[in-house]
Amino acid sequence: MKRFLTLALGTLLFGWFGGVAPAQNTAADLAKLLNKSQQSVEVRRAAAFALKYNLQSADVIDALIDAFKDSDEVVRANASDAIALLTPKTAVPPLTLALKSPDPNVRTQAARTLGRIKRYTDEAIPNLVFLLKDENFDARQAAAEALKRIHNSTREY
Repeated sequence: MKRFLTLALGTLLFGWFGGVAPAQNTAADLAKLLNKSQQSVEVRRAAAFALKYNLQSADVIDALIDAFKDSDEVVRANASDAIALLTPKTAVPPLTLALKSPDPNVRTQAARTLGRIKRYTDEAIPNLVFLLKDENFDARQAAAEALKRIHNSTREY
């Protein structure tokens, strides 16, 4: 498994020098590693971390959002970082849907990520306002912080 992750990370970082697989296939393979419960936490962390360096991985955004359910905070943070680095117009719609997830970790991390993105988040604002009444304290706090960051930003329309 370490060999696969090293090879995948090398392909993502060095692209054309890797010559083993196209970056899109490697990103999809890394996304599969995020949601496998039999994988160790180190493998899930490394997969989420490697996806941060593949900015063309918009097709794996659903897998990254599913990684918000992970019990490990580092995996969730790396998945959030990867999404925040994507094009905002691509990342905002799935994150807006994630605000309605039954899992409080997913709602919280989606709100935090939207607060980091700040741009093109107009469609998410009503859901963030609704999240202010969530039963989970962390989700409510994340929604309040996200709304404050979005309001204070210089948003693009």
